[in-house]
Amino acid sequence: MSNPIQILIVEDEALFSSRIAMQLEQLAYQVIAEVDDSEGALKILSANRIDLILMDIHIQGRYDGVELAEMIHKEYQIPIIFITSNHDDLTFRRASRITPAAFITKPFSDIQLQRTIELSLVQVQKSVVEISQLQKEAEDEDVLFIKKRSRIHKVVKQDIFYLEADGKYTRVCTKSDFFLVRKPMKEIMELLVGFDFMQCHRSYVVNMKKVKSVDLEDDLLILEERTVPVSKREKDKLLERLKWI
Repeated sequence: MSNPIQILIVEDEALFSSRIAMQLEQLAYQVIAEVDDSEGALKILSANRIDLILMDIHIQGRYDGVELAEMIHKEYQIPIIFITSNHDDLTFRRASRITPAAFITKPFSDIQLQRTIELSLVQVQKSVVEISQLQKEAEDEDVLFIKKRSRIHKVVKQDIFYLEADGKYTRVCTKSDFFLVRKPMKEIMELLVGFDFMQCHRSYVVNMKKVKSVDLEDDLLILEERTVPVSKREKDKLLERLKWI
């Protein structure tokens, strides 16, 4: 049996939020949390696997729904369904630029909610399939195709500086950008076999060709403007690999 879709609700009307949660549970989805502000949403996202977010544009906290969606798109590859009102055209246009998975207008029925979620998840799955197809085509080209927000980026493997484990995700870091991939670091490493990557810490894998120097006192690898920690467990193997004199 497949795991249920895990959903986060970000809605500042408590009664409406409870109603959505009830609808979702009746549709066999799993509601991870109901929060009413941006800070609460970010806290839940940092500690849980979330497959889909249902979010009102007008929420409490430091950021509104559009600003929060922008932050989420930068850090996570999670589809967002915006909850909107008919009379709010200006905010709707502003939110459209974030390229959400869908919009759903208050009030909505169970069937409207179900169809909106299903269509959103189909779009996400289609993107995953497209990336997999591109990746298969790129196996002999020494590149990775990685989705970030609404674009698929071509990343040359040798241009990767390091990988950083982030729970069930892996942050793939280049000189000027990073990509959060919903795969464990071990799976990303399998795509980099044959390249000069080495584990230097429980949470880090580094491209040895990008190493400029090693700070032996603070146990750090210097990669141009970036630094990566070295664990005592991996330090000796790493120094041996560098063949220093």
